[in-house]
Amino acid sequence: MTYGARNSGETRGFRRPGQQSGLQALPTTRVRDLSAVALTNAANDAAAAAAGVGIGETYRNGSVLMVRVS
Repeated sequence: MTYGARNSGETRGFRRPGQQSGLQALPTTRVRDLSAVALTNAANDAAAAAAGVGIGETYRNGSVLMVRVS
């Protein structure tokens, strides 16, 4: 067995044509001016969740803009 190969014959990180990725797209939101938005500051998704940030919503980790995914 080659490193990264699975029993189904697919290789880690690659998809065959027509093969589904299994990922679900989150709804998109257009933001015109982030400077007018007060973002919650949280260390990670768990802290953002505890602060009331919903999945798919933005928060910040210091100066890094984050999107909550879990």
